[in-house]
This record gives sequence, structure tokens and C-alpha cells, in this order.
Amino acid sequence: MTLALHIFDTATQVAVSKIAFWGGLLIQVESTAPALGAKKLMTLYLDFDGVLHPYCVYRTPNGLELRAEGYLFMHAPVLETVLNSTPNQVDIVLSTTWAFHLGLEEAARQLPPTIQSRVIGSTWEPAVEEYDPFSWRMLSRFDQIARHAARHGISPWVALDDDNDRWPEDEYASLILCHRMLGLGVEATQVELARKLAE
Repeated sequence: MTLALHIFDTATQVAVSKIAFWGGLLIQVESTAPALGAKKLMTLYLDFDGVLHPYCVYRTPNGLELRAEGYLFMHAPVLETVLNSTPNQVDIVLSTTWAFHLGLEEAARQLPPTIQSRVIGSTWEPAVEEYDPFSWRMLSRFDQIARHAARHGISPWVALDDDNDRWPEDEYASLILCHRMLGLGVEATQVELARKLAE
């Protein structure tokens, strides 16, 4: 059975993209957006663990290791497909602890080139962060993102994350919450991401 999702421009109510699924797999993206007109800028705050692979990632003497079924960044191709389908321009800010531990450049290097090219920064900014590392880690994921967005004047934005701890109820529209083990492998999450990136 094939399921097709049409994404509409909220201003014109014209279909600008179509995403098709078959057997739970993202199989086709078709853009029907008009060529004229500037794209809207949307910023995606991207977590890694629990989103692009299961959250069970551990630091070992041999590097970072996934201790669950699958492999690191197994859902990156899905994210790549959704990003390519949106009628908007999407910049990415890393909201993952990978940027905290490895640094922005090394964390971004883990992503496919087409996603990596969209990365403009990370929520952990040691050069400007007013908090010491321990205090910053104690902030909720929402607070880390909201402070970064306010500092850089970023709006609108959405977050793709498996961490909703202390996320304000009135800000839930900005969160695409992932199942910690299934991440972006869930069809409904892919649909929600595509819809919110196109808003």
C-alpha cells in the first residue's frame, strides 16, 4: 500500500511537495513548488542520539559505539530525503551532545555531505557561552535551544529531538519528538518533520 502526503504552502494553500511511502519506507519525493519567489528560511535544531540512531551510544577507548540494533546515523538518509523535499531553505544547528564532546566541526563531519553543508552552528558555543560546561549541561534541551535562538535572532525554528524533559507545554509545537529507540525510522515522525519544515 502506498501512502502519499501532500505538503501545502500555508499562505496559498497550493501543494508544493509530495512525499510517498510504501511499506513504511520513504520512497519518493516530488516537488511541485513554483520556481519564482524567495524560499522561507527555517532552522532545524538537530539531535543525533535517539533521532538518527537509537540513543544507546557510549564513549569507548575505540570511539563512540552504538549498543543497540542498527548502526550510527542509520536514519541520516531519511533526514536527507525530507530536507530535499521541503520548499523552504533549512539551516541546521546541532543540539546534540556530540558537539559538546567532539566540537562542532567533528560532530558535523559525521553527517552526509548534503546535510553537513546545512550546518551553521551548535547550541554549545564555548567562545560565547556565559555558563561553564557543567552549568550548561544542566540546562534543559529546550533552554539550550531557546538561548541559542535568542542570541542569534533565529526564528522560526523547530527541534528534532528525543528529549522533552522540561519542555514548556506552550512550546510543544516547536518540537518533533522522536522515540528514543526508533528515532526518525518512524513514518509518522517523518511526516511531522516534513510538514513542520514546510510551514
